[in-house]
Amino acid sequence: MRKITEKSVNAFFKGKNFQQGNTQVIRRDNYHINQKFKDIIFNLHGNTIARLTDNQTKLIINHCGWLTPTTKERLNGILSVYGLGYIQQQKKHFYYKHGKKVIDMGDVTNTNTSLHQPFEIVLKPEKIYVTMTDRFMSGWGRAENLINKYIIVCDNLKQASIIEMNAHKRSEMKYINIRFSTPNYGNGYLSSYKNFNELGEIWTKGKRDY
Repeated sequence: MRKITEKSVNAFFKGKNFQQGNTQVIRRDNYHINQKFKDIIFNLHGNTIARLTDNQTKLIINHCGWLTPTTKERLNGILSVYGLGYIQQQKKHFYYKHGKKVIDMGDVTNTNTSLHQPFEIVLKPEKIYVTMTDRFMSGWGRAENLINKYIIVCDNLKQASIIEMNAHKRSEMKYINIRFSTPNYGNGYLSSYKNFNELGEIWTKGKRDY
């Protein structure tokens, strides 16, 4: 993954404005009956190729007629964060694949952008996981000769964002990530799970503008 893709996707995920070269992330706060809702827009060459809307519960992707390697890379960077499949080029077509679902996104040789319609991916993860390596607990006790992965199960992105923020304050925690798919570590790892509601204030206190 190119550095610009990594930076822009990270900004998109965290809801932060970003601008570099041909890539832009814009956060828009909308207000309705004293409630704030946030839309996050991902632009490439001025075209909106991804949007997080409905208060971050719906992800809409659209190549806007530009079936190019750059478009594919940016969208795959976003899709990988949410565990929502990937886009692959086969012969002259782009295909979106997720599990058994396969959608033909169009012919790369067709430059008529008006023929390419957006399609929606509804983002409703049952659980969100914050994963990290616990350097203090690794290598002894149940984790003897193993790397201890501390995994906190959250009900929503707000909880996950608070856990991530507090994890970064702890020197023993490294490689902290939020993920939407169930973690699956192989040999050499011990996975230790906790639920958000089981933790004390040292983990759950604080406000994160997610």
